[in-house]
Amino acid sequence: MYRKWWVFVIGVLFIFGLGEVRLQAAPHIQSTIHIVQPDETWEEIAWRYGVSVDLLFRSNGVVNPALLTPGQQVFIPRQWGNSVILQPYVMGAAPSLYRLAATSGVSPSVVMLASAMRRPVAVPGQVVYVPDMQQVAMLPTVTPSAPVVPTSTETPSPTAFPPSPAPVEIPEGALRRSLLGIQGHFLVPDETRNTLLDMVAYDLQFGWVKIQVDWSLIEYAPGQYSSILDELDLFMDDALHRGLSVLLSVAKTPDWARPTTEEDGPPADYRTYYEFLRFLALRYKYRIQAIEVWNEPNLRREWNGAPLSGAEYVAFLAGASDVIHREGEGILVISAGLAPTGINDGVIAIDDRVYFREMYAAGLANYVDGVGIHPYGWANPPWAQCCGDSGGVPSHNEHPSFYFLNTVQDYRAIQLEYGDTEHQLWATEFGWGSVDGLDIPSPEDAPFFVYTDDNEQGNYILEAFRMGQGWDYMGPMFLWNLNIAMFPGYEPNQGGYSLLYGNFQPRPAYTLLRDAQVVDDTAP
Repeated sequence: MYRKWWVFVIGVLFIFGLGEVRLQAAPHIQSTIHIVQPDETWEEIAWRYGVSVDLLFRSNGVVNPALLTPGQQVFIPRQWGNSVILQPYVMGAAPSLYRLAATSGVSPSVVMLASAMRRPVAVPGQVVYVPDMQQVAMLPTVTPSAPVVPTSTETPSPTAFPPSPAPVEIPEGALRRSLLGIQGHFLVPDETRNTLLDMVAYDLQFGWVKIQVDWSLIEYAPGQYSSILDELDLFMDDALHRGLSVLLSVAKTPDWARPTTEEDGPPADYRTYYEFLRFLALRYKYRIQAIEVWNEPNLRREWNGAPLSGAEYVAFLAGASDVIHREGEGILVISAGLAPTGINDGVIAIDDRVYFREMYAAGLANYVDGVGIHPYGWANPPWAQCCGDSGGVPSHNEHPSFYFLNTVQDYRAIQLEYGDTEHQLWATEFGWGSVDGLDIPSPEDAPFFVYTDDNEQGNYILEAFRMGQGWDYMGPMFLWNLNIAMFPGYEPNQGGYSLLYGNFQPRPAYTLLRDAQVVDDTAP
């Protein structure tokens, strides 16, 4: 299954040829062959030679990263030669790597490879290399030179991981890439998906991307999978190639596994959900960084068919956690974010604070690596607190559930009440909606959209990210959403949160986030 090393060399030249760069002579890539040791991983090999795992996968034609056996030969691309004419560019505050690559007519991946970059984030003052588009020539025929094979027959002993890097200095007001995430609709045609993921990784410079896996649409019959699984495969591949960490939210039971087909809810036998999680963990091992187990189970519409209680959800979570930790080898388990609604009738919903306490009383901390929350702000600024401090918003200001800051603080207080200082809160959804610029009426179920214009939307989002990154108990934060408003017939209560109009046109919130200073704290 592994391609010969020279196929990789020609492939690289082909990429540069498509980018219309000029070559002076036949390229020469210094390389070596690594012999895999027992219990060695792709990550350890990448650390040893100073290359990215993604580059190892691509240069060896890896389709299934789980297939790594002792004695296997792994081709290690060492460095680029000087055959391609490249222009050095000193990064300033702008443009981003994404826009620099687009200006040069190449993909960001080409700039990353040419500049020996492991992550798609360039910092001010960093020198990156881009093809000189003023000098264009035809791609010559290339005869690759032989790889450098170790002369010794002894197998080198594996080396330990290097020490953790020194903390990256974060300037005041800057954002950390490792904590920036966004959810979107990415199961779309190839060109659209790649453009969206380029925008996330290279333009916005986010480190995380989230997608909800709708189980009901994938496993239409027991053990039978629809074409949506193929689309999910492509998304996982494309996210990996851009260095994006992936959070999957897995929810929505197929009708064949439910006790009722009304609304959404868990399966009659929780083990069917666990089997689907096992299927995903094995299929995408080393590609998924975290799984959120269900979505907003304190709402009847998401948890119909089973008792609506935090204790019942934790019983469900316990089995899911066991499967993910056993099969996923490093995949983090995140509890479902709850819906802050202000309703506590036990029929339509249980108040998220009440439900959260029930979860902790049932042993939540024993089964998770992170605690999911959904701290939406309705139309109230992120720094505002209930009640009477709404910044002039005339409605949805009378309950703590309508305030971003109150929700975060209340959840943290409950954590401390149960002695949990270990697990970070993960904002698996948050955001502010606005119909400004969308030419649609404010939706009936979100009338507060009219109180937030599109500039306030951007300012609130940016400030919430900055506030969250100032709390050591807050993990990654995932903005809802990137692109729902791009699609015809979108639901206004979802499209109002979107950062993009149709045809990839940015709303002011997108532009503000794009132009914010982001520090890459993910590279070793």
